[in-house]
Amino acid sequence: MNIRLDDNIARWAAAIYRRQVALMNRRLEPYDLGSGRFPYLFFLYRQDGATLGELAESLVVDKGGATRAIDRLEKSGYVRRAPDPDDGRSVRVFLTDRGRQIRPELERVVAEVLALLVEGLSAEEQERLRSLMGRVAANAVNALKGDGTI
Repeated sequence: MNIRLDDNIARWAAAIYRRQVALMNRRLEPYDLGSGRFPYLFFLYRQDGATLGELAESLVVDKGGATRAIDRLEKSGYVRRAPDPDDGRSVRVFLTDRGRQIRPELERVVAEVLALLVEGLSAEEQERLRSLMGRVAANAVNALKGDGTI
């Protein structure tokens, strides 16, 4: 078997992700946002008032990471927390006016960065790439659900 560590799917996926993070961080800096925080706002645009647990599960992060991100978003004035009226142990996260007002600009910035990543690919190629990467990601998830052997 000839394994090439310099030319494999995982290496390319990691390289794309690192550069996407760098581009997002650069473009979102004027808004006091980073690549790790804007996904929380996008989730809240769909489901305002989510719990920290819902945010963490949806974004595939631990609750500590979600708490730190929400701390920063709250300091920046994008979200506020409120006790869950149905569960005194739980906290819900809501968008503030500032968080809602930044949505069009945030969507524009994210769309621009994502467009840069697929520049030169046809719509069909983009769809095929998404489909293939989704399958590769599902394989990774399924491998981890097993006994750890591949």
